Amino acid sequence: MDPVGEYEQVRQEIRALEADSAFANKKKQVVWRGDVKTNRLRKDLLRVTAGQEWADVQAITWSSAAKVKAQDSKRILTMPEHCQYQFTLQTENMCHLGASTRLLVPGPKQNFVEVESDFSDLHEKVQDLLSNPEKAAQIAQNNVEVFRDRYLTPAAQTCYWRSLI
Repeated sequence: MDPVGEYEQVRQEIRALEADSAFANKKKQVVWRGDVKTNRLRKDLLRVTAGQEWADVQAITWSSAAKVKAQDSKRILTMPEHCQYQFTLQTENMCHLGASTRLLVPGPKQNFVEVESDFSDLHEKVQDLLSNPEKAAQIAQNNVEVFRDRYLTPAAQTCYWRSLI
């Protein structure tokens, strides 16, 4: 199995999945998969989420750029499988629930929830979102509009790569 997949195919699979699944019907959990070797903060994440029913957080070890170690193969999730969860966690740069950005947009256009770099407030933030499903759904929808439908489109990716050349 290719856990990453070809970009346009992954986008199509995610769109199909999103069309068939309302936010309220997704798994009410934070999801994360990754290698703890590449970021020291990830050990804190594993510690904070251990045994929490609101978390599906698991470490995997890559044996190469495209393969995980055999014992971790059942824990891997494809990109579309991540979309079956209400909350995804990004551990790079700043830590937050949602997609990667450095700008917190509060209010009706908020598109992610920032958490402390040691994840000490993750439980509190997740509980707030689970207790306020309309707020959580709006943040998720804003995230889709900003990232999937604007910054991560094939055209935007092409512009990005052209600017680097």
